[in-house]
Amino acid sequence: GLVDAAGVLVHRAQRPTPDGDAETVWETAASLLAEVRAASDGGHRAVGVASAGPVDIPAGTVSPINVAEWRRFPIVDRVADATGLPV
Repeated sequence: GLVDAAGVLVHRAQRPTPDGDAETVWETAASLLAEVRAASDGGHRAVGVASAGPVDIPAGTVSPINVAEWRRFPIVDRVADATGLPV
């Protein structure tokens, strides 16, 4: 979702987690990022990520137990590359 500076939800987007490999799951996540960015006024300064754990903050990876395809997935780098914003 997209929140404003006060933390108010401005836009919400969600999709079911697809079956497939890590890149298939990432493509769905990337489409959500694109949708949320398109719904914004363009004034975003950073991106936050919420994920089931475990989360390795120093490594910037997630290994959600409910998404086997994403073991040690480099979510921080992928989101930063996709958005050009700090994560």
